[in-house]
Amino acid sequence: MTTRNKKLLAMGAAAVALSPLAINPAVADTEDIDMKAIVVKAITITTKSSLDFGTMAGGGVSAGTVTIATDGTRTSAGGVNTFGLDGQQGKFIVKATAKLPIEVKATDTSFTVAHTTKASKTMKVDTFQFEGPGAGPLATLVDTITGTGTKMTISAGAKLYVGATQTAGTYTGTFTVSAIYD
Repeated sequence: MTTRNKKLLAMGAAAVALSPLAINPAVADTEDIDMKAIVVKAITITTKSSLDFGTMAGGGVSAGTVTIATDGTRTSAGGVNTFGLDGQQGKFIVKATAKLPIEVKATDTSFTVAHTTKASKTMKVDTFQFEGPGAGPLATLVDTITGTGTKMTISAGAKLYVGATQTAGTYTGTFTVSAIYD
């Protein structure tokens, strides 16, 4: 037998050996895969105390600022003088599912407070900072409720801009915070 014939015989034997694979269809399989969903408690925010910049006097010469830190420390700069012991950081309670990170931040970069009887007289408030039990102060705070609790207290601070000839009186306003699972 020649080498060529041996090769043809070997190829024919291989074709016969593989022919059942070509004739039989592939075997199919199925599997049931488990599914799961976890629904967590909706986050709620409740004010505990207002952000209060306290009592101040404009210098009449130049504008200035009053800053309340997240620890309640009050400082002034420029043509503004603060006096008295009033002024405090804002505090609010965030209730949520424990052990999940929560992002807290102001919904805008600045807000205004308006004179209670002369609404056109306003002052800008910005540079918001937030501090939780495990993080901060930060403009965007990410903190986690630890242990078995379902709430944490967040402190808020910000900067108030007072004009050199700011109209005397009481100014009020609100700022909005958001809290979402991170």
